[in-house]
Amino acid sequence: MMNSLKTEKKPDIAEILSKGSGPGQGSKFLYRAVWLILAIAVVWAAVKWGTGKNNDKLEYKTETAQKGNLVVTVAATGTLQPTNQVDVGSELSGIIRTVEADYNDIVETGQVLARLDTVKLETQVRQYKASIESALAKVMQIKATVRETGNELARIRESRQLSGNRVPSRHDLDAALAAHERALADETAAKASVSQAKAMLKTFETDLSRTIIYSPINGIVLKRSIEPGQTVAASLQAPILFTIAEDLTRMQLSVDIDEADVGRLKDGQNAVFTVDGYPEITFPAKITQVRYGSKIVSGVVTYQTILDVANPDLLLRPGMTATVKVTVNEI
Repeated sequence: MMNSLKTEKKPDIAEILSKGSGPGQGSKFLYRAVWLILAIAVVWAAVKWGTGKNNDKLEYKTETAQKGNLVVTVAATGTLQPTNQVDVGSELSGIIRTVEADYNDIVETGQVLARLDTVKLETQVRQYKASIESALAKVMQIKATVRETGNELARIRESRQLSGNRVPSRHDLDAALAAHERALADETAAKASVSQAKAMLKTFETDLSRTIIYSPINGIVLKRSIEPGQTVAASLQAPILFTIAEDLTRMQLSVDIDEADVGRLKDGQNAVFTVDGYPEITFPAKITQVRYGSKIVSGVVTYQTILDVANPDLLLRPGMTATVKVTVNEI
């Protein structure tokens, strides 16, 4: 009885793992169990690492709230232009003899820029001076004829009066009268020839003076379109020889403003702009004119607006493209 009540010994883990249904089955089971435990440990470590990373403290950049101005602007692009630009041309056709101004030259009003060849005009001037002298001599000659025919006519009239209109004959009187009238007509024609020759002389002298091209303003030469020896033709339109810009220390900026924004612009508003040549510099400007005439740019109705620009250092050049911001309101 006591033997039957003996307490059975419980198998430990090693015994369980070592048991199997056949030879070597315990070792295989143990090998698989170890790998399973390692896999669970790896998964647990990965989950723990990911959770810990997501729980890192986020950093925020803060700044104290403060009051500031709200500025409303209208943006546009435009082109810098001289305040006054003049195209200098030639009213005469001819050959350029000398060019006395070049690109970037500073010129003054009345300064010689170029000269045309004058040989042909000088010849014509001499020719018409001679024509005038010849016409004046002819006038003097005809005046003598007028005096002569006038004296003859007076003599015949006096003789007829003394003879009771009997001698000389009426035919002689009519002939003397006709001769005197022809002499007077010749005198008038000769004087007209003198006037015509003088007018032609003045024309050629004026043309001769136009062979010298002068600067009409103080400024700087932007373009020169001629070379010595070049032929210019002014038959239909005066050819442009030079382009001169007035003082570039002040310029104007022309921008096209969209019709949706033009109502917010007015004279005197301040603006700033930049140019590609100096992207780090912001230049000031001020609206001087918002023009009423419209034009269509890329299918959009725009209005040309002119801004005044100071350019004391001559950094800005005609033709530069500017990106403009006009301040229309500030709160």
